[in-house]
Amino acid sequence: MTEADDVGCRTVSFGIVVTIVCWLFSLPRTFDMLSKLGTASAFFTFVSVILATAFAASQSHPAGFDGTDPIVTAVPVLGTTFVNGLGAFLNISYTFIGQITLPSFIAEMKDPREFPKALWACTIAEIVLFSIVGGIVYAYVGNQYITAPAFGSLLPLYKKVSFSFMIPTIIFLGVLYASVSARFVFFRIFQNSRHKNEHTVVGWATWAGILCKCYYLPHDLYGTNDALHSGYVDPCLHYCSSHSVLLVA
Repeated sequence: MTEADDVGCRTVSFGIVVTIVCWLFSLPRTFDMLSKLGTASAFFTFVSVILATAFAASQSHPAGFDGTDPIVTAVPVLGTTFVNGLGAFLNISYTFIGQITLPSFIAEMKDPREFPKALWACTIAEIVLFSIVGGIVYAYVGNQYITAPAFGSLLPLYKKVSFSFMIPTIIFLGVLYASVSARFVFFRIFQNSRHKNEHTVVGWATWAGILCKCYYLPHDLYGTNDALHSGYVDPCLHYCSSHSVLLVA
């Protein structure tokens, strides 16, 4: 988004603005507001990826086109290292496995027994939508011009239009992961304290301070976290939901 602008908004300034907005929305300590933001985020994400898919198919050529036709392969191109290939796979799989957030969601559900339905519905919808969208975009863009995220493969006008709908989602994801991560630390610090559930200066100051540390998560850490946890946490959750095992955070 910052690479496509013409008004001088660059990555650092854009990141600072988004971080401040995310921090403000993260201040509430319950998921009541996050559930509303999540609904809006899902809608805008759907619109954004559908637009990106349509634009990828309708544009005259991908961004950065050098005259070479897009090359589409079923396996990684020659020269792809194990680290690069596995890192790409883990970053993709991390998109479908939000295991760090699930126990916290269960803990605040009115009826935790409804969790398995939500888990399966969300997982199936994600896999179907993003697999179709990713496959179509890749088919029109190819190995040479594909970027992560795929919006970078679109021409400037298409990129601006489609990616603008992702801004609410970027804010929501920042708020969600910061809030969930901060809750783990916050609950550990005030495990047996009144600051955990009451509105106190110490409690709110600590919460705000923890959130300040939660807004930098590089791609390598995504992959590491996915490799360490997703391989067993997500299958365990699906197994438990299939066998009516109730999980409580």
